[in-house]
Amino acid sequence: MKETRHVIIASITSVIFLAVLLFPVNAQNGQQPQAIRMAMTKTLVTDLPEVLIDIALDEFKGVMKKTTGLPGEVTAKFSPGESAEKLQNKELDFALLFAHEYAWAQKKYPGLRPFLIAATKKKDKRAHIIVHKDGVAKTFADLRGKKLDLPLGSKEYCRIYLDKLSADKNPKGPADFFGSIVKSPSQLDALDEVARGKADATVIDTPWLDFYKDVKGAVFAKNLRVLQQSAVVPPAVIVYTPGALEAATVNQVRDGLLKAHTDARGRALMALWHIDAFEAVPEDFAESLAEVLKAYPPPISPR
Repeated sequence: MKETRHVIIASITSVIFLAVLLFPVNAQNGQQPQAIRMAMTKTLVTDLPEVLIDIALDEFKGVMKKTTGLPGEVTAKFSPGESAEKLQNKELDFALLFAHEYAWAQKKYPGLRPFLIAATKKKDKRAHIIVHKDGVAKTFADLRGKKLDLPLGSKEYCRIYLDKLSADKNPKGPADFFGSIVKSPSQLDALDEVARGKADATVIDTPWLDFYKDVKGAVFAKNLRVLQQSAVVPPAVIVYTPGALEAATVNQVRDGLLKAHTDARGRALMALWHIDAFEAVPEDFAESLAEVLKAYPPPISPR
């Protein structure tokens, strides 16, 4: 349960931190400061109790007022598609999406543009299907009818990868492909369940898998193996619509985010969400999006 609390705390502090950073000081010559409207796709807070999300958003108002003195809005209630539509209609100024979600949205709303990426030092993040070392499964198809542990707090790209693999074998997705699906309180607990033989498989992201190997390397070596893994997942991205805000405001938001990792408090908060820094969009980002569309087609399971 300790890991579960860490996941919840990390997500809540990330909501507050990102929202605070995205409100530039732009009141000049007595003008009323402009409120910046942002959405974090609700897939970023999957499995978190709504009451905790509401507490985080209420807390954000106080933090924002204290640190910037500016009004603002932030929400985590919209799906990726809804966030993209509201950006298109200028009902939002920024939205934080997973790369595959932005790739889907850009096909429908080509005017959306990447603003900054949420970069990490680890560049090879993937989703991993983990099974017992002595299990009979040789391919994903061998898991049909088996017990899957899909832990609480699983990253969205793990869920999407699972959807893709399941859809290849069953058009109705994971719910019909697996015999049963349980949810351990954390990814570490899910790995333990597979190691004990109480679940046949789980899906884990690279940072948590690496952490498990660090703290329970002998357990992994003796009991677990990677059955299959996804392509590398591009970083999450802040998306906007050029021209929707004044250029000076956009530049001020960008400058603030690019410096966020140089602040001790900002650096600590970002670390909780496995973000090392906000960085300029790389030149090959468009190519990465094209690849992610192949690896992560739109999901079957509703989000």
